[in-house]
Amino acid sequence: MGRLKNLSRRFRGGPDFNLSQEVTVVLEETQLTLNLPASNVEAAEVPRNINFPYRQHGWFENYVKQNRQHYYVHIVTRCWCYVPMGISALFSELGMLSLSIVIKRISSEKNINEMELDSLGNYTRVQ
Repeated sequence: MGRLKNLSRRFRGGPDFNLSQEVTVVLEETQLTLNLPASNVEAAEVPRNINFPYRQHGWFENYVKQNRQHYYVHIVTRCWCYVPMGISALFSELGMLSLSIVIKRISSEKNINEMELDSLGNYTRVQ
């Protein structure tokens, strides 16, 4: 049944939730474990840091990256490609989905607890 469904979609690829990988990072005293679908993009896995002491004075400034108006510290990125079925798959791809998980800074004058998800969500929508 799965193969028939794939043929009717006319593409293959994308996230496969049957094949997943656990990504674990330590945010100060909190361990964050993410269960992400395995990527279908072949890339060399570079060693990455799993310890993020984000409350330590000067840590964010030492590791920050900038993309346009966003300042963040990168945790992990996963990509999934979608390719067409048939011979045209050799020459093109339909698209790519990517997920990047990052740490961003909250203004200290906002006085928001990062573990209160409702107030954190409201803060990020306004920014």
